Amino acid sequence: MVSTLSQSSASQPKIVITGASGFLGAHLCRSFASEFDVVAVSHLATLPESLAPYRVRMDLQDQAMVEAMLNNMAPVGVIHAAALSDPNTCQTRPEMSMSLNVEVTRNLAASCAHRGIRFLFTSTDLVFDGSGGNYSEADPVNPINTYGEHKALAEDLIREVHPESTIARLPWMFGAGLLKPSAFQGWVDQLNRGGSLTAFDDEYRSAVSYRVAAEGIAHLFHHVQGETLHLGGIETTTRYHLLNQLATFLKQPSELVQAQSQSEVIMPAKRPKDTSLDSRKARTLGYKTPFLTDMIQQTVSALSDIRQG
Repeated sequence: MVSTLSQSSASQPKIVITGASGFLGAHLCRSFASEFDVVAVSHLATLPESLAPYRVRMDLQDQAMVEAMLNNMAPVGVIHAAALSDPNTCQTRPEMSMSLNVEVTRNLAASCAHRGIRFLFTSTDLVFDGSGGNYSEADPVNPINTYGEHKALAEDLIREVHPESTIARLPWMFGAGLLKPSAFQGWVDQLNRGGSLTAFDDEYRSAVSYRVAAEGIAHLFHHVQGETLHLGGIETTTRYHLLNQLATFLKQPSELVQAQSQSEVIMPAKRPKDTSLDSRKARTLGYKTPFLTDMIQQTVSALSDIRQG
């Protein structure tokens, strides 16, 4: 069911952001708010009035309701960030992944194409097999788990039904949760209590914060159509290295962070070894990524502001 919980004057064009209750989605709502009236779409979560002037609860699998929402809101753009994004869940429930990650995406892109609405899709570095690293947009995809396969398939279908769409491949992300506590907040709390953390030291990604990714997407939405772009960070890192950097920033002993190998953890979905991204193409278009230590500092500061607020 579609329900608009609040409305503002039509002083700005509207933009729809799906997955608005997620960590990236909430940051996207904030990043687009200065130039658009944001239509924040979520499935089960009731979103606060502070997030967006329009909040819509609906199941994106209900295509009739999607069409009604687009007709009613008449947005100039859709940022499709909703996904079943846990690789292990996708591996064990492939039918659900196909519905949410592929069919919903194709139908939404086709609906936008029919109405002349700009469409931006958030994809993933897991479309690559991890055998090489430093992947550019020209490198062929070769996913090794269901999540990556379905994201790659969704990309192909978008290019077919809405060629002017932008596809933004994102790396592993961390950051402050605007609507709910994030894993990063748990790491900070654990380290400040003197507790230990364990993380992979042999899985390489081009990590960025949710805030940096959202601001990059908001910038590129204005400047790019019909392109596939990588939105990775400057540095290739591991979770182990990131947590070590966080411990150093918090002035906690590095011994609290313990290394673990991928091979030590058995999971349904295979994990690529190195899906680091070459993001120079996006940077030539104005995508800005601070160094990892700066993003960690920004995130810790944001957590402090959230707690005080």
